[in-house]
Amino acid sequence: MFLLDAAGALVAPERCAACDERVPFRTVFCTACAATASANRDGPGASHPLATLHAPFLYGGAIATAVTRFKYEGRSELARPLAHLLLRAWPQLKPLAIDTVVPVPLHATRLVERGFNQAALLGRLLARRLGAAFEARALTRIKATEAQATLSREGRQRNVRGAFEARQVDLLANRRVLLVDDVATTGSTLAEAAIAVHAAKAHIVHAVVLARA
Repeated sequence: MFLLDAAGALVAPERCAACDERVPFRTVFCTACAATASANRDGPGASHPLATLHAPFLYGGAIATAVTRFKYEGRSELARPLAHLLLRAWPQLKPLAIDTVVPVPLHATRLVERGFNQAALLGRLLARRLGAAFEARALTRIKATEAQATLSREGRQRNVRGAFEARQVDLLANRRVLLVDDVATTGSTLAEAAIAVHAAKAHIVHAVVLARA
């Protein structure tokens, strides 16, 4: 993995994920942008039906800029540096002994529009580090929802209610599942996804996001 990363850096030198300034190998942000990234000091939370919710950063500054570029500007190459940041939660995730990593899915229309699912790109890299199975199709989004950012807490909950369904139950039953997404605000989306995973008889469901808003 290191040699592949090194070779890639020679072809495409490292750039700050927030401003594209040149940065040293395996560095995510330049010095100026890094100063605006805030670690989440609260530790893992919990929100039923999630056993735990891990978020290494707070949403803002360089983190918010990088996520926005990643999701809305077609910068899929930012998955690698952002996954590196996501792995800041590794010490807390390792004891969970995760069997299966599942990204929060996009609806088909949104996936076509964006061209990729940012949660899937992050989740695949995280699963590799955790030594867990990666199941991008175990969960599907059956409801085209509005953008959560524009809604109130109650509106967010209504918006995603019943939005997910487990289509491959055998991949989730009796498994310790880790849901992956980029950002959590109220946790409504992750909670609804967890309900669908529990309906497939998963043993326990945890979640990890890059940042908590």
